[in-house]
Amino acid sequence: MTTFGVLPEQLEIQIYAGDSFRARLDRRNQAGNTIDTTGTLLAEIKAAGDPSVLTTFTIEDDDAANGTIYISLTPAQTRLLGNDVLAPYFTYDIQVTYSSGNVETFLSGIISVIHDVTGSFS
Repeated sequence: MTTFGVLPEQLEIQIYAGDSFRARLDRRNQAGNTIDTTGTLLAEIKAAGDPSVLTTFTIEDDDAANGTIYISLTPAQTRLLGNDVLAPYFTYDIQVTYSSGNVETFLSGIISVIHDVTGSFS
């Protein structure tokens, strides 16, 4: 039996609780060409197995036509994730809805939260 699917790329993100987080994401195809990611972008974070959204990434998409976006979280958001000592791992994905109405989830993975020492909230 042959299986075919188009699944999102996987990327693990590590976050230090209570710190700002910002990452640049560059989308390229196998030939190395940029992938236009212009559309409505959404990136949610959930505890594994829980359908409730805990928080969302802020997405900067000024250069999405050239395949570059930035995702970020505030210190309050990373602290919120760090407060859940029973769930040190979270899931996320990033989805774009193109003007055509097509939807693509292009990145997903696990977020691990490392508790801070200085300014600790525990």
